[in-house]
Amino acid sequence: LNVPAVLVPYPFATGEHQRKNAETLLQSKQAVLLENRDLTPGTLVQHILTLLPHPGADRPMRQDRGRTAAKRLANLIGEIADQTQ
Repeated sequence: LNVPAVLVPYPFATGEHQRKNAETLLQSKQAVLLENRDLTPGTLVQHILTLLPHPGADRPMRQDRGRTAAKRLANLIGEIADQTQ
């Protein structure tokens, strides 16, 4: 679908297959990787924001759908994080 993604590979997956599967998407700039040990609401929001288009950016991801979804998700995570602090 060419929609951006934040990938968080399960650290205990056999043979690190989730990380290996993610490599293709990472190399083609279809996704960004967030380590499970670093996963917090704040780091997730930061990674989502890296997927938003920037003026003059040349990204292969679908910007229309990705931008809207990423903004909505970042706002939701921010709201949840505010409630838990």
